Amino acid sequence: MPLECREVLLRALQDESIAVRRAAAQSLELLDSRYGFSALQQKLVVGTRQERIAAVYALQALDDKESSELLIELVRDADADVRAVAVQVLGARCLPQALAALVQCLKDPVTAVAVYAAEALGEYKDERLIPYMETVCRQAGTERVCAALTALGRLGFAQSLPLLCEYAQDQRVEVRVAAVAALGVLHC
Repeated sequence: MPLECREVLLRALQDESIAVRRAAAQSLELLDSRYGFSALQQKLVVGTRQERIAAVYALQALDDKESSELLIELVRDADADVRAVAVQVLGARCLPQALAALVQCLKDPVTAVAVYAAEALGEYKDERLIPYMETVCRQAGTERVCAALTALGRLGFAQSLPLLCEYAQDQRVEVRVAAVAALGVLHC
């Protein structure tokens, strides 16, 4: 692909439309998957911020042990956007070996990373995650609480019922909405 096309795609990652950003990421992902894993690793080390993010998206297309291990490492990257994308990609994979790293991301200082981690963990259907989500609800801001409540609903375990009922009475509208929606998907 000519350098000019690549530059257009990288600029499109900053577009105001999420649909354009997603399309650009997918196009870059296809481009980068052609270069292979070693080229992606190189971009993650020396690339620009946009190239690093595109490389993380490209790792999504590589469904192998090496790419999974690299994604798990990337949830601790210095760049919050790289961490956020890595968490999203790992969440889509639902890898057992990523569980501990995703739980740690619930404590990330950047709210978006923690929210994506809660969303990802909601897909694991693992009862052991309930105490972590409860902790987030007790200690975090509104966005994190909403994400944890949503995850509790998706986890689907009846022992979340008292907490969801409690937060259905919260003073914050967003929290009540999340709790009530989670009650609707909870498997009681």
